Amino acid sequence: VLDLPCAITSASAVAPETRAKGQERIVEIVAALGADDYVNMVGGAALYDAAYFREKGIALHLLQPEPVEYPQFGGPFVPNLSILDVLAFNEPSTVRRFLEHHRRVVPAGHGP
Repeated sequence: VLDLPCAITSASAVAPETRAKGQERIVEIVAALGADDYVNMVGGAALYDAAYFREKGIALHLLQPEPVEYPQFGGPFVPNLSILDVLAFNEPSTVRRFLEHHRRVVPAGHGP
């Protein structure tokens, strides 16, 4: 619906399954992709240790969405529902604009 460029691949196709879990598994996948940066939603910040990522040569960043209000049935705005709610009340072009302009990516450890 949003016509966003996105390639979806299973983690096991990129980096064969190992005993690694949590941040160790993320580091395996990032390394297998040849990347040196990982971006996670800010809500998951407590799951990862930025120093561990640095030791592995990977920068850890957090995606912090910024609040966006839009009309919802003419009543008071209810924030933080889901992308389905945003799509129900806005044209796809408006939602793409929200996604492009209402977010910050910050280095882990520097907080939102």
